[in-house]
Amino acid sequence: MKKVTKNLTHEQYNYLSSESYKIKNYKVGTRVLIGKNEYLYVVDYTTDNKQGTNAITLVSKEDYFTSNRGKNIEKISNIYISYRGSEPISGDQAKSTMDLSKKEKGGEGFAQKLIDFSPLAKAIEKFSDGGVSKATASTVGAVKYANEILQDWVTEDYNNLIRQRKFDKLKDNQPKEANKYANEMHEKYGTANVHLTGHSLAGTDVTYILVNNDWVADAVTFENPNAFANLPKDIQEKAKNGEYRHRLTEYLNLNDGLSLLNRQFPDVGKVLVMWDESLEHVDMSMNRKEHMTNQGLQLTNESLNINLFMEAIKGSHQLKRYSFHKNGSVITLQEKLSKNPQLLHAMFVQAASTHMNEQGAPLILLKTILLKEIADKFHNEISEYAEDLIKAVTSIDTDTTYSALETKSMFTRMVGFGEYDLLTVADVEEVFRELALSNDKGDHLFFNLELFEDAMHSAMVLKDGISKAGNFTEIVATQIIEGDKNLATAMGTKQGG
Repeated sequence: MKKVTKNLTHEQYNYLSSESYKIKNYKVGTRVLIGKNEYLYVVDYTTDNKQGTNAITLVSKEDYFTSNRGKNIEKISNIYISYRGSEPISGDQAKSTMDLSKKEKGGEGFAQKLIDFSPLAKAIEKFSDGGVSKATASTVGAVKYANEILQDWVTEDYNNLIRQRKFDKLKDNQPKEANKYANEMHEKYGTANVHLTGHSLAGTDVTYILVNNDWVADAVTFENPNAFANLPKDIQEKAKNGEYRHRLTEYLNLNDGLSLLNRQFPDVGKVLVMWDESLEHVDMSMNRKEHMTNQGLQLTNESLNINLFMEAIKGSHQLKRYSFHKNGSVITLQEKLSKNPQLLHAMFVQAASTHMNEQGAPLILLKTILLKEIADKFHNEISEYAEDLIKAVTSIDTDTTYSALETKSMFTRMVGFGEYDLLTVADVEEVFRELALSNDKGDHLFFNLELFEDAMHSAMVLKDGISKAGNFTEIVATQIIEGDKNLATAMGTKQGG
């Protein structure tokens, strides 16, 4: 069994965020899988909370047994707190959600209450032409699968994240509740380094905890809505100055309307866009009815997009969509688009549909790839033209000499036959020499050597100039990209109200 250190890979954090959904892990002493033959051990957990906060606190195998199974707290060097997000990702969690729904009259009463409660849920119900069940039929075949998603996104996220209310001005909310638990764990485990992770709504909880506590060593979140607008002005200014990016890494999926929520504001942490290998792009077309529904949603929050929201419910909002390198790092969109640039247009359409911040990391990423693609294409094409010109000039020597020799050979073969019976090989040689424009080192040249050399020189100068022009476009693209990044760090195009 491999030793787990404080330097978890992002693949391991992905595993850990996924494991926090499983009810069976909420027990002290449980061994939690975070990769092939790699485990952490649960030393604390929280579930009975008014705002629905669920989290497990874990330590490495080494710390667990060195500390006598977590009893000698002072011997624990690192703790990992994984918050449970809003999606019923595991089979047992989906089943518990369905069981809850069955307690309602009619079997689907709980889900219907949620739909009746929220304009967002009503829009989803209307857009899916009869209920969320049709949108999720391929996954589970019942509206019950969406109960927990709607519960979190209607009761917690609609009132707070979608409406962009300040967390600190609310009496009760899940980020505050999650922060209280993190502080309890920090106090309990003293000098241990604190590492956080969470998916979906839990990622927003983690963001809130990190920006409010300098003692958080680092955090990795997956597909969480952007919390910038919900934070106070002083923290917003720090975020715009990039003060949290060395500790907070956020992963987004451009096919997921939940993780794109509020991305019209500046980023809080370092944002990376994962590669969703299961869904390369989303059909963003809408009929008139759908377009009107979407417009209504965006009156509430301009980052809402019904296509991408439905994709989230159907599967794009899942941790299992991630792919990883052998070293445990996430395979990103940038890596894939660099090899498949024709998908750029689809990604730009999806980003534009949620009014994504022009200085935000996802759009900077797309613009970076686009500018590099333009620069590379320009450089390659003009280099090809230069090479073609040089080949054409170079071929003058070969082509003219070959043609002259072919002609000479033809007449040499005719010597002594028919009307050429008085013609000798010497006569052909003499004519051949007379037709030559010049003689260079014994070779007869049938073109102007001086003009040929001038043409070759001009072609080489042109090639050098074209190469410099291609390099210049790459430099300009790099400078534009770097300027965009600096601007993103220094300021945001919109302020969180």
